[in-house]
Amino acid sequence: MYDKRLETYPFAFEITDGLIGEYLFKPTVTREYLEDIRQRLMEWHRKKGIVLSDETIAAYAKLRRALGAVTRTDAPISKETLLPIWDAKNDFRTSMRKDLNLLYIEERNKGEK
Repeated sequence: MYDKRLETYPFAFEITDGLIGEYLFKPTVTREYLEDIRQRLMEWHRKKGIVLSDETIAAYAKLRRALGAVTRTDAPISKETLLPIWDAKNDFRTSMRKDLNLLYIEERNKGEK
């Protein structure tokens, strides 16, 4: 499982790099930009999502919903409307890091026995 996650998670990190503060909070951010990230994330999940932990699946769903909430409305995009995306992205990436670190520790401990 660890090897599969090592193979899969970097793509999700790459996709969500587009949601770091210097991109997300630009005044020029558009719904199309956010929808593109949402679609890429959904495509990644369809192909690779089977290796996600339960916590990471929940964090992924939260991020997908947050992106959808902004892309499916005509309300103006503001910092307040983008903060849930920011928080969800951080949760998702933290959860993936935990998966990788936890697995690494488990594998390392297995090798020491």
